[in-house]
Amino acid sequence: MAVSMSHSFAQTVAEFNIKDIHSIASVNGPDHFFKKLHSLNTDDSSDFFQWSDTDDNIDDDYLEGPFIQPVRDSDRPAITVVDKSGVHSLSICYCQCPGALSRDIQLFQAGLFLASFTRPKTAFTFTVLDDFLLDNLECSTSAMNYYSKIRRLTSSIFPLMVPDCYRELMRAARQWRQCKLYKWHGFAHKDDQPKDGDLALFCPACPQPGINLDLSTGTVAQPDDTPSWLMTRYLVMDGNFKAEHMHPVNPSDKVSLMDGLGFMVSDERYKSHLAIAQDNVQRSDCNNHRAVNQANASRQRLEATGIGGCACARHGCFVPHSMVNFQKGERQMNMDYALSQALNYKTDGISRAITFYNINCQYNKYLKDWITSSTYLSIPIGMDIIPGIGLGLDFAKPKLPAQAAA
Repeated sequence: MAVSMSHSFAQTVAEFNIKDIHSIASVNGPDHFFKKLHSLNTDDSSDFFQWSDTDDNIDDDYLEGPFIQPVRDSDRPAITVVDKSGVHSLSICYCQCPGALSRDIQLFQAGLFLASFTRPKTAFTFTVLDDFLLDNLECSTSAMNYYSKIRRLTSSIFPLMVPDCYRELMRAARQWRQCKLYKWHGFAHKDDQPKDGDLALFCPACPQPGINLDLSTGTVAQPDDTPSWLMTRYLVMDGNFKAEHMHPVNPSDKVSLMDGLGFMVSDERYKSHLAIAQDNVQRSDCNNHRAVNQANASRQRLEATGIGGCACARHGCFVPHSMVNFQKGERQMNMDYALSQALNYKTDGISRAITFYNINCQYNKYLKDWITSSTYLSIPIGMDIIPGIGLGLDFAKPKLPAQAAA
């Protein structure tokens, strides 16, 4: 694939560095590029002309060598390319050889991520997407502020004249983050589909049979001599009412890319559990604890009044596929589902779980009854649950000696 530049918004061609977009060139592999798409550039007074030495365009009767027909402008549709250096308009010459890949795959292999895969008009370089995700993580930069910076880099005098690709950036950034997660967790080069929680990492120190603990025959020859703490999962439970979520303006436009694959539970099954769970209002006999008394507080404008879940009690790592949304307050039906998912996450062979919860004196009273009566809740067979009183997730994290001394 050859690429030529027709116009750059509020910039000269000299200001644009083609290396910033990963040297847009071969799209069907190095062999295809070096053997079939040798681009020839000739400087003309009007524009750059590019040719492709494919067999259909070569005239073998030309005395001084093969004559290569120039690519017409109609064959080079222009697309908007967003890069760290600014917003650019590029004319793309796609490979049209027999067996050529689709246009979206060609651009993807050239280092461009499209905002639309059917009729590509806007593309983002891999570099700018990586840079945005890093700014969003470390500097809490929103997509609107980041793209405003890109527009001002393109034209510091008239930034509003630069095409607005803010919505495209939000959509492409979500898809790019998902692609990177698939790659990081080993799903980039195999056909296996990730299961619940497979795109999230758990505590490396907690016992996880099959990952950091081998329970096969011969490895644990004397299970009676195995320390009890080694076969115990320590969990702390708590909620957070600052993580609110409002109702979407257009619910039909809400598309989940990682339903149940990360830390949050699968939406459909969780809603099915809530639909049949009994909502028994309980009053606390534990010094009028607020988490119990406000369990039925609701806010009509919010889709989720907060989140709750389970984490490693020793290291503070959240358990994948165990975070739930609150519809009212910190109700038992919500935390039941979170605990059930946490107890079933990579615990084959774990015989005991110690749970810490700031209202465990109330919560644990009816836990077994609620789990037994529900078709969506379960506890691993043979696992004992030992309740304990905890102070929440903030107090479950270990402190360094310097922090403890302070």
